[in-house]
Amino acid sequence: MQLVPSNDHHWRRAYVLMAVGVPLLVWVTWRDGPLIGFIGLAVGAAVLRWPVYYLYLWLMRQMGGHARD
Repeated sequence: MQLVPSNDHHWRRAYVLMAVGVPLLVWVTWRDGPLIGFIGLAVGAAVLRWPVYYLYLWLMRQMGGHARD
């Protein structure tokens, strides 16, 4: 997906991956248990590391913390 040029730095593709990944993660957790679900969450966070990082920064700003930009 990175090889295809993008005007929005691939954020649309990240949103699609999140929309597909959340129901898939719920299904895997329901089917195989919380340990495998947590492993799936870690794998998803590794794939979507920048959206997770920006979510962390946003949460820190909302809670009044001092997150670095």
